[in-house]
Amino acid sequence: MAGTLVGKYGRARLVRIVSAFYTDVLRSPTLSHYFSDVPIEGLIGHQTQFL
Repeated sequence: MAGTLVGKYGRARLVRIVSAFYTDVLRSPTLSHYFSDVPIEGLIGHQTQFL
C-alpha cells in the first residue's frame, strides 16, 4: 500500500484532510447549497475510501 495515499499519509490523516475540505465547502456561500441535503459524514467516508 506504500504507493497509495493511505500508504503515504495514513487513513486517519486522510479523514482529517477530507473533513477539512468539506468543512470549507460547507462554509462557502457558493458551494454549500449543493450539499444541503447530503449526509456529510457518509460523504466523507465515501471520499476517503475512494482515495
